[in-house]
Amino acid sequence: EEKNICQTECETAEAEVNTDQDIGNFMKAVTCEREVLKERYQEVLDRHRQLENQLQIKIRCLQQQAEEEKNICQENGKQIQEVKTKLEELKKKSEREKKEYLQKEQEMKSEIEKLYETGKQLMKEQEEKGIQVAILISEQAEKKEKVNGDLARARQHHNEVNKKILAETERALKAEVISLESKRQLAVMMLDQAEMEAEMQIRNSGSLPINSGHLQEWQVRLSDIRIQKESLKKQYSAQIEMVKNGAKLSSLSIIPPPNLLPAPAEVTVRQSNGLAHLHLHSEQDKSPIAQRLEHLPRKQETWV
Repeated sequence: EEKNICQTECETAEAEVNTDQDIGNFMKAVTCEREVLKERYQEVLDRHRQLENQLQIKIRCLQQQAEEEKNICQENGKQIQEVKTKLEELKKKSEREKKEYLQKEQEMKSEIEKLYETGKQLMKEQEEKGIQVAILISEQAEKKEKVNGDLARARQHHNEVNKKILAETERALKAEVISLESKRQLAVMMLDQAEMEAEMQIRNSGSLPINSGHLQEWQVRLSDIRIQKESLKKQYSAQIEMVKNGAKLSSLSIIPPPNLLPAPAEVTVRQSNGLAHLHLHSEQDKSPIAQRLEHLPRKQETWV
């Protein structure tokens, strides 16, 4: 019995221990379940708040839309009222314009009738004027024939005068060209004579025993004559070409005469008893050509 009692006590003690453990485990499970339920409740509460906020936002949007639609309806009502007012005004205006149009139409009809009558009168006057114009045209045709004849005679006379003017112009042009050519020929001829004289003096000086300075003077004179002759030819040729191209002789510059260097003493050879004698002429013994060239005018004047 004591053993049984001891076993019973041990079992009771174990049962109590197991019961405490079960209670602890149960409490833990309850606590965990409570935490889970608390979390779920919090989630549900958060969702409820979110839904409530969303509903409030939607309500505000709907209220705003309702206000906007209300304002739009009010504006549409105002516009409809304005359109009605404008329609009434347009109706009154159209009636007034219709009356004015009918009045103007009546006035235009009366004006057209007046214009028709005036047109008839103008047609009659135009026919009469047409007859007068035909008479005037026939008269003008006769006058025109007469004027054309006068014009033809005047043109013929004008052409004849132009031909005479052209002929006189050509004759004057030829005369001016001939005048320039004759002046050039005269000047060149005188320079040619002076050139021949200088060449003759150089030949005589080369064959005789005279001073070399005297020979050099004649050579310088010959070179100067040739240079001036070429220059004179170019000047006259240029002026002749200008006259041929239409320039007037009076408008051209005067070509100056040749300005030659003073002629040295001339050399002549005289033979006496078969011997040649050298003789130098003074200024008074020079040839007429040399004297004429040296006494040419030094001013710029026209050659005649």
